[in-house]
Amino acid sequence: MEIKITVATTTLDAEIAAGAPLPDLIKMDIEFAEHLALKGARQLPDRGRTIIAFEGYKREAIDLLLVRNWAVFAVDQSNNCLAVPPPMIESARPVTRNLTKAE
Repeated sequence: MEIKITVATTTLDAEIAAGAPLPDLIKMDIEFAEHLALKGARQLPDRGRTIIAFEGYKREAIDLLLVRNWAVFAVDQSNNCLAVPPPMIESARPVTRNLTKAE
């Protein structure tokens, strides 16, 4: 017996365009699909005020942020990352000073 469930989906860009407030922090744990979520949030990095915590198993997720001049830091040996937008890099130094920066 096959059961089908329909789930509505959207993107962060669409939600923000519809008037949703910009988030201060996004925590992503979506099993190797973080790069897909970031592709649906192409405008978010340009707004420069949201910090993103995510698992960086796929280098593509890190690269999507690095090309926009974000600072991406390895939090631990388990591929957990913290991404800080350009306008916030200096003010985040107390948090990031002991973390390894992704290149």
